[in-house]
Amino acid sequence: MRCLDSHCIKVVKMFSIIIPVYNVEKHLEKCLKSILLQTFKHIEIIIVNDGSTDNSAKIIEKHRLQDSRIKVITQKNRGLSAARNNGLKIATKKYVIFVDSDDYIETDTCERLAEFVNKDKSDVYVFGLFYNYGNHRNIGSQNLTYEKHENGTKYMETSLQKDKFRTFSCSKIFKIELLGTEISTTDSKIRFVEGLLYEDMYFIVQVLCKAKSVTVIPEYFYHYVQHQSGRITTHYRKKDLDVLTFINMLNNNYYKTEKINSFIYHIAPEVCLSRKFDKLLPHESYITADLESPLAKVKMDVQNIPFPDATFDIVMCNHVLEHVQNDLEAMRELRRVTRPGGRGVLLSPVDETRATTFEDDTITDPAERTKIFGQYDHRRVYGRDYAERLAEAGWRVEQIDFFATIPPEKQKLFALRREILYIVTK
Repeated sequence: MRCLDSHCIKVVKMFSIIIPVYNVEKHLEKCLKSILLQTFKHIEIIIVNDGSTDNSAKIIEKHRLQDSRIKVITQKNRGLSAARNNGLKIATKKYVIFVDSDDYIETDTCERLAEFVNKDKSDVYVFGLFYNYGNHRNIGSQNLTYEKHENGTKYMETSLQKDKFRTFSCSKIFKIELLGTEISTTDSKIRFVEGLLYEDMYFIVQVLCKAKSVTVIPEYFYHYVQHQSGRITTHYRKKDLDVLTFINMLNNNYYKTEKINSFIYHIAPEVCLSRKFDKLLPHESYITADLESPLAKVKMDVQNIPFPDATFDIVMCNHVLEHVQNDLEAMRELRRVTRPGGRGVLLSPVDETRATTFEDDTITDPAERTKIFGQYDHRRVYGRDYAERLAEAGWRVEQIDFFATIPPEKQKLFALRREILYIVTK
């Protein structure tokens, strides 16, 4: 047994563990016991009941009465992001750990993390996960080694190059001053954005862009349990795959050069990409644009782009065309402002079971539109004719089946679905 008294490990105000709960009565006991039985006892346990309608509330109350370290928040059902954010409001310890209520952690997790914290004092610590499938578990392709990075950007660059970048919040711990809680002194607060389909990714990128130090721990503490019932988290998302895939493409093709001379036009910019380009390119060489995004330098409609013909070498427009009224006009406009020989990445959700794109503006009920189109504000569902529509707008289209290049075990591990990448050339 490692020494756990104050002479060996500084135990004051060490860890706040935040556990969002929604209808997980079958799994909650195992999760909570893994936390309550931590060999390192100096922890704060914050359970956020996200409007559960099963017996989860009774299980929470039973443990609250038995352990004074537990704090409980009860809220109406608002989802994972809101639950985590409410937990952060009352967190008082030095570091924050997120545990989802149908997963669990090793009982020496906090003890081992405390040893690393007292050694390195980093802003963020990254560790490994076990992927649990029934009675089986594995660590996938992580193969972590001990690493110290001078900042979060360096960590992202290195882990992307090694294909080890993961956006799981639960495989990391975060210094509370970095996030900015109610008791911290920092003015800017990093929170999970409610309603996003990729809340972990957005949150992690914000954190890492701000972090001044990141330590990777070659140990595996977290058990990510693969089942569907009740969990308010989700599998690795298609949007995440889109963005991370393109980041890797950029790493392989552009980031290895000392300087990028291309003129890039980025519609609806993803934060992880826009921050990277802002650092790599002169301000005038990287133009972001959108109707609403606060990241955009130019407010504009993609159907009426306010730039001359043949302005840009590269255009990026991901998950936008399904929203606009006239997608063919938007495709033509993107081509118009691209220089001859210029290329673009134009990704949109494609339903491969449909031969042709489906549109119907007579459907006005938001719930019905969500059911049919995937989101209430989508104007169409693209079919297998998506490449033909791009070609109709004048583009030369290359379809890359990136999914087919991923080993079957990784496809299963990350619950990935097949999606074609559409790379266009003028």
